[in-house]
Amino acid sequence: GVNATYWQNGLIALAPNLVTILLGTNDQGLGDSPAVFRANIQTMLTRIKAALPYADIMLIMPCENQRVANTYAMSAYATEIYELAAINKCAYLDLQYVFGDNAADYAFGTARAWFASDLIHPDPTTGGRVITDAVYRLLTTQ
Repeated sequence: GVNATYWQNGLIALAPNLVTILLGTNDQGLGDSPAVFRANIQTMLTRIKAALPYADIMLIMPCENQRVANTYAMSAYATEIYELAAINKCAYLDLQYVFGDNAADYAFGTARAWFASDLIHPDPTTGGRVITDAVYRLLTTQ
């Protein structure tokens, strides 16, 4: 719903070489279908490519959180975004593989508490550092 021209002008003013998109948690909380999520991300990709045709783009999918009322699993969103990454020639990072298969293993209050007490977002000092490391490794490993 953001004005495309304003959004693209903001990108042009920043002139990044790399644009990263890490979305999904709030979309999941709103109950957006994976198809709607995919369409929204494609809109962003189209706008980025029009504004910054030479910028690299990295799509990052969050891991599953501990919110119990999610209509769709994060993996359903990840499947859609993995396909978009291939179609749009973007880098792709799925944080589920970094955090582990079982969300209970990295939940708040566990021995590997990488999530914050809100049960929805990674804790900045633990899970946030894991995300930073994963992105850094993707950017620097050949």
